[in-house]
Amino acid sequence: MIIAVQAVFLRMFIAHLIGDFYLQKDEWVEDKRENIWRSKKLYIHSFLVAALTYLFSGLLSALWIIPLVFVTHAAIDILKVYLDSKGKMPVFSFIFDQVLHILVLFGIIVIIKGFSGPDLAISTPEIFENLLLLTIITAYLIIIRPSGFLINYALKPLRNQITANDNKKEDGTFSEVKYENLDNAGRLIGYLERILVLTFLLINQYAAIGFLITAKSIFRFREERNDLVEYYLLGTFLSMTIVILAGLATLFSLAVLSPGSLSGLTNILSMSYGILP
Repeated sequence: MIIAVQAVFLRMFIAHLIGDFYLQKDEWVEDKRENIWRSKKLYIHSFLVAALTYLFSGLLSALWIIPLVFVTHAAIDILKVYLDSKGKMPVFSFIFDQVLHILVLFGIIVIIKGFSGPDLAISTPEIFENLLLLTIITAYLIIIRPSGFLINYALKPLRNQITANDNKKEDGTFSEVKYENLDNAGRLIGYLERILVLTFLLINQYAAIGFLITAKSIFRFREERNDLVEYYLLGTFLSMTIVILAGLATLFSLAVLSPGSLSGLTNILSMSYGILP
């Protein structure tokens, strides 16, 4: 039962990541920020996350998951909007928001364990009970968009300072458009580099990580402006720190779940339902 509960938690966490970071549109976030509890997008988003959580749990008899996640997710998002409007620490409110969502999932697991019995119907294909595969999927989902949001919040004060300095010399609209384009390009580059670094960690190709960091750092040093060089390098090293920590946590989890799996992703996949020959 312990392994089954772990799999249920990971599937629900994956559902949360998909619903909160990959399916939520930017205009939904803006609508929530402007209208708070009156936002229709808030309730659409909360229901989407609730439905995904229920479906991914595989607990057909646990329909109570939908209203529980719907209400708590909406309440937590309203609290985050309030914190964002009152405080000057978006990183804190982002982390606090995610911690609360995770605690709700833990609460669901506690309820499930309390009522686990023959009448608790779990309906999922066998592969979705594979903790190794679920752990790897979770790691990749975390290091792409959620990590991108965290980095964006952390660098926002520095980015605002650079933009403010430029506005003293250039037209404000031009400066705003320029950095919006840079942010979009940097976001995509960050996604790719974190995917590569996590993959290199899982297959024990550490030299490739060093080469990637060196190559990007050299390219960024070609920038003439010191403030932009500092901005880019800070973003790069923050991105690398997050993905390396996530990768180490993933490797540790895999080692606990399956001793010997640290030999690499190929061995992991070979052990797991013959994904690789």
